[in-house]
Amino acid sequence: MTSVSPDLTPETLLPHAHPMILIDAVDRYGDNFAVALVTPGIGRPFADADGNVPIWVGMEYMAQTIGIYAGIQAQQSGLPVRIGFLLGTRSYDIEAEQFCCNQTYAIRVQKMFEDGSLSAFECAIHKVESGNSGAVERCVARAVINTFQPDNIDDFMKGNKR
Repeated sequence: MTSVSPDLTPETLLPHAHPMILIDAVDRYGDNFAVALVTPGIGRPFADADGNVPIWVGMEYMAQTIGIYAGIQAQQSGLPVRIGFLLGTRSYDIEAEQFCCNQTYAIRVQKMFEDGSLSAFECAIHKVESGNSGAVERCVARAVINTFQPDNIDDFMKGNKR
């Protein structure tokens, strides 16, 4: 298997198009995790007139960060980026009412389980704040997300038409 340095732009890692690419940047990654950054603002998808984003959009932030993780893994293996599906979560725990305009959030996803095309990720979103001793992160949302990534999306979609 070939190891290739990935292009860390969300546009190359996600099988999405603007304006639905919600992630701003990849912060760091490893063999079983990725951390992405997002800063809500006026005119961004899902933002209200003040630039604040509803807290439920955090599930999509988490899902896209999982997509970024999968995209990095694919690129490092010399494979194309593939579509994946968020199957669900049992609990989405929140500690905030919204994602605030011009506030940076770090989304961390860590793979807990993988069995073929099925995976589970522990996910957390932290509000990044500056403090006297440097950056301080406060968790505002967390979930364990189950995902499915078919080997061949065309075959999968053909097989599921009724």
